Order: sequence, then structure tokens, then C-alpha cells
Amino acid sequence: MNNFQSAVILLAVVDALLMLLFPPYYNNPLSLYASKGFDGFYFYFAAQPGKQVHSELLSIELLFLAANTLAAWLALNPSPRRRRRLFRGGEIAAGILAFAVVDFAIVGLFPPFEPYQSLVRVPPVGFDGFHFLFGDKMHRPLYRPLLAMECYLLAANLLGAWILLNVVRRRLSAEDRELLELAHHLPPEKLIAIEEAMRQEAEAAEAVEAVETAAAAAQAPAAAEAALERIGRHGDRRHGQNPGFPGPERRHGERRKHPR
Repeated sequence: MNNFQSAVILLAVVDALLMLLFPPYYNNPLSLYASKGFDGFYFYFAAQPGKQVHSELLSIELLFLAANTLAAWLALNPSPRRRRRLFRGGEIAAGILAFAVVDFAIVGLFPPFEPYQSLVRVPPVGFDGFHFLFGDKMHRPLYRPLLAMECYLLAANLLGAWILLNVVRRRLSAEDRELLELAHHLPPEKLIAIEEAMRQEAEAAEAVEAVETAAAAAQAPAAAEAALERIGRHGDRRHGQNPGFPGPERRHGERRKHPR
């Protein structure tokens, strides 16, 4: 696990703690026959006694956080060829922008809706669930407070991830500081020669990796063909007489030429 992945895990842990400390709650309707609905987010240790946690909504929040964390963790585990690009600000900004587009698209396509309007004088207002925007429930009114809260929290998380990843990118280790101190004492021509040698070595390593990848891709069809040729050719008793059956072989010859 590299430093960028550790930063993403740290951000996910902070988000999960905030979700657990401020979970969603059901309301307590005064009517005996009224069903419970979403009431709001409250501090866990300061909520009113008797209030029940909205476990379905909390599970959706935690699953969405886990999916984003897993995707970011996999995206920040690059190959050695792409590892140097992570230390450029443009690469991190492009990744954050891609996550923003996907996450806001999911939030916009599955927004929170209010319940159906009934025939009572005061129509019910509240959160009913997340539904597909262009599905059969598209004529319901959107529950705008929860939708706005989702957008605000998502934007805050993306901004926090961008700041944290840039802080990790700019932080130098002890070995990097030592190398920079040594580089400050070298003359410019020496630095140019070292940079050129390192660039040539990196290009040679990339060329060797490309050749190995091409060779493996070229050998794959031959290996597959050899494996297919070996299928069904080992221990086939039809190529000879079965020693466990002393009588004549029933399948001797081509039976299609000799009808019964």
C-alpha cells in the first residue's frame, strides 16, 4: 500500500465515523396508524430517547462510501510505468474530476423522492426512497433537502481528497531530502548528465518491458494451440485393443458403411 492509498483509507475512515456519529433517524408519528418516515440526521449521543436509526439509509451511505473507496484504492495502485505520473498535479486532478462525474451522475440518476400525494388535506412531505429518475416514479416530487445535502457532502469529499492527495504528493521522504541536498552541491553539468543517464535507463526498462509483453502475447496462441492438440490424446483406448475385454471390439471399422 502506497502513501496515496493510505490517504484514501484515512479519508474513508473519517467519513465512516461521521456517518456513524450522525446517523439518519426515523420520526415518531403521533398517529397510531401512521407509518414511520425519515426525520433527519442527529448526533448519536444526543438523540431523543426512543428514536430508531434509519438502518436502510445508513446502509446505503456506507455501501456508497465503500464502493468509492475501493475504486479509488484500485486507481491509485498503478503500474511502475504510470507511478511517476501520480506525482504530477494534473494526473490527480483528472482522477478527481472522473470520480466527480461518475458520482454526480449516480446521485442525479437515483435522487431521493417524496411519497405519493394522497387525498388528505395536508399532503405528506418527507423522504420515501431512492428511485431511478426516468422510471415509473419520475412524477413524484424530489426530496430537495436530502438531494442538496448529498451534493454538498460529495463536493466536500472530492475537495478533501484532492487536497489530501496533493499534500501526500508534495511531501518528501528522508531519502528524497538527502538526494536533493546532494544534488544542490553538484555542478549543473553533472546534474544534466545524471538526469540524461536516468532518463536513458528508464527508457531502456520500458523498452524491455514492452518486448517482454509482446513476446508473451506472441507465445500465447502457440501455447493455446499446443494445449488443444494434447486434449483427448492421452489414455484413449480406442487407439488399441482393450486388454480388459477379450472379445472382438464392437466398434471395429466404420459402422456407417455396414448398416444393420
